[in-house]
Amino acid sequence: MKTRKSNIELLRIICMAVIVLNHYVSRRGIVETFDVFNFNNNIAHFFRSTGYPGLVAFVLISGYFMAGEGKFKTRRIVSLLVQVVAFTLICLLIGLFVLHIPCNGDMVIKSLIPYLYGYDAYWFVGPYLGMCLLAPFMDLLMDTCNIRQHKLFLLLSIILVFGISTNRSFSMSNERNGVLTFVILYTIAGYIKKYHLEDTITKSKLLIIMMSFWVLSYSTYPLGHLLKIELFNNMVLDMNNIFSLVIGVSFFMLFLKISINTNRVINYIAGTTFGIYLFHENFILREWIWGVAVNREAYYNSPLFVLHCFLTVSALFVIGMCFDIIISYIIKPVLNSAKVNNLCAGIDERINSSFLTAGEGEHKV
Repeated sequence: MKTRKSNIELLRIICMAVIVLNHYVSRRGIVETFDVFNFNNNIAHFFRSTGYPGLVAFVLISGYFMAGEGKFKTRRIVSLLVQVVAFTLICLLIGLFVLHIPCNGDMVIKSLIPYLYGYDAYWFVGPYLGMCLLAPFMDLLMDTCNIRQHKLFLLLSIILVFGISTNRSFSMSNERNGVLTFVILYTIAGYIKKYHLEDTITKSKLLIIMMSFWVLSYSTYPLGHLLKIELFNNMVLDMNNIFSLVIGVSFFMLFLKISINTNRVINYIAGTTFGIYLFHENFILREWIWGVAVNREAYYNSPLFVLHCFLTVSALFVIGMCFDIIISYIIKPVLNSAKVNNLCAGIDERINSSFLTAGEGEHKV
């Protein structure tokens, strides 16, 4: 088994912390309800401008490790589905018997197949699942491309999926944080990995690029406030904009260049990050978390706003970690069972033999 690189695992932790931080300042429209142009409001928007770049970097991490495998891995899909459903079912039980949240049939169905409901359940899981399913096919395409073809594909894809979409009024691609977005990010990660793109640019240049675009991204808020135009909402609040892409890619490449010795603590915490997302973004618990448990409104115009923000994010991070550890022990017997192992091996053999046949056919031509 390959040793997980602690520099990338540290980035994974930071990205998830940034994502939770952004949910603090955005869930239930908290930022929009406080339209006073003051210090806290600007800080909240400054934090919020990091959210989607953090998501871009988080997806790039997965894409980087998957790219080039050239094989379909059923266990990855099964593990993802089992973990997601385990979280939703346990959160359903907590909602019913601990928090006394009213239950209906629709809630039960969403808990059984949450990955099919997009923004009504876990929006991230669907596109991520799609990327995992399509990854080996994208590897085949990337293997057949030379560097110029790969560059041209990325250039056109970035213009269509990220460049034009920076202005939400331009709905040409009609893509919003979907499977296509994740697949393009996968091909970007594949390009970085295949051609060692991080070696062609210095840390200082990456830092300058990242900070410049971060400042530009945030500046759309005060500028829009001055001009009375919704610049920030239209240009920043999605993965599909040039700010999120450039900041996220620069952030990712910066950590590729950082050397950290293998650290078991970092690697262990990083392994729980997806569980942290599944806990605090659960569609049953999140209304209770942000509407009842976390009293943000009392601190929004307070000097303690930033302190309350970071304490809340830290608490949710730790609780999410505990949930992930507990649930991993619950589902481990299922994932390690002989039936699941045989099922995954059988599917892998059938699908991967077709990849091998396609490669052989190519060489014969």
